[in-house]
Amino acid sequence: AEDRPYAIAAIMAPVHDGKGRASFALGLTGFYATLPAEKARHAGKQLRDACERISDFISGRSEQARAA
Repeated sequence: AEDRPYAIAAIMAPVHDGKGRASFALGLTGFYATLPAEKARHAGKQLRDACERISDFISGRSEQARAA
């Protein structure tokens, strides 16, 4: 992966319902400067992980069930 900075306007990730359909998305906005690739990946991973926890909650799944 490149380590060049990215001019990012927003990072989005879906939240899924119990049937695996995207119900809505959460996003991070307000980036005012370029982000190094590693920070952009970290922010995306943190958001994706949060959306997976919300998906688990609204669908009644546990994190352990998803990990299995």
